[in-house]
Amino acid sequence: WMAFNDEIVSNGQLDQFGQPVTGNADETLHRGVELTGAARLTPHFTVQGNASFSRNKFERHTVFVSATESISLDGNRISAFPDNLANVRATYEQSGFRASFALRYVGKQFTDNSEDNRQDPQARNVPDYTPLVLDSYSVADLELAYNLGRILGAKRLEVRLHTNNLFDALYESRGESTSFFPAATRNAFLGLKLDL
Repeated sequence: WMAFNDEIVSNGQLDQFGQPVTGNADETLHRGVELTGAARLTPHFTVQGNASFSRNKFERHTVFVSATESISLDGNRISAFPDNLANVRATYEQSGFRASFALRYVGKQFTDNSEDNRQDPQARNVPDYTPLVLDSYSVADLELAYNLGRILGAKRLEVRLHTNNLFDALYESRGESTSFFPAATRNAFLGLKLDL
């Protein structure tokens, strides 16, 4: 439970350089719960995860659109705060080999503070209206590693192959108003870690 005065929040717009424009919200309230757990199912296999469920709203916030016109955003959800998040990771380790599979879920979130024009639903009836929402998404990563240290006489010489977005999901990772930013498609990198 976190209550803020003058929290810095995105206003759902981009400046001339493509950076999010921020401002101070009079009063905001973030409340929720996070659950975390881990289990070693066998001597070589572990599962761990976490999930959070929250509501992030403006208690009191007014936006001035001109010198004479203002809009109250009281009760609206704050943009870029998904209500639900979850992560799970399964890891197998034996004889210097490690395989780790991770899955993350990010719930729906709004791209501006109007909560997709919650207080003016008629605005959504305009032809070619773009919903001010990022859809929920799930993405999986895989890491394979092997420690060659014992073979080569080093404390640790680990070769790692990490693949992000294993199933090549297409999704937007963030948005500002009607500007949406796609996430990277499947990508991988190879790394080497040496401990002397």
